[in-house]
Amino acid sequence: CGWIHAPHFIIASLKNHAYIQSQGGCCPFIGEVIYMALKSGLLQSRLDKLCHSYCQRAKILTNTLLQKTHLATSNETTTVSHIRILKEPLGGYFMWIQFPNYVSSTAFLEFCRSKDEYGVTFMPGAQCDPFSTDDARADDVDELSGIRSDYFSSCARLCFADLEIEDLIEGGKRLVIALQEYIEI
Repeated sequence: CGWIHAPHFIIASLKNHAYIQSQGGCCPFIGEVIYMALKSGLLQSRLDKLCHSYCQRAKILTNTLLQKTHLATSNETTTVSHIRILKEPLGGYFMWIQFPNYVSSTAFLEFCRSKDEYGVTFMPGAQCDPFSTDDARADDVDELSGIRSDYFSSCARLCFADLEIEDLIEGGKRLVIALQEYIEI
């Protein structure tokens, strides 16, 4: 299920480890290593830092998207955010947002990709729709959720976990500005 790149003496010691020989792979061995690290508390400080970082990033992106004005150009044009945050995340990796109902997030993403000055990307909501079917009409309502099949078309999933803070702020501002321009077309 993989390989190990290490000095010869480490390979030799792992090769003779009972987990590797008796269960035929390194997954049980790695599982045991992770179990011991968790049990001993070695990973707790790292997990605490990650949780704090993701919470901070979620708040920063939320604040950036909800600001009422952004510097759009060098002549200080301002824009209004038309982005609604459906549930403010307290951490994690993603934020679920909604554009105005008349904006297709798929078409808006294509617009963003066609403009080099924005450099933003996101996951269109329709790609995250757990109730999607190929034959669904816009006015169909899912029996279990009560959600219309076109609901997700104006939504998007943003990832805030893997960007530097400065890039996250800049990306949020660019997304708001791009949406403003898209709406005005």
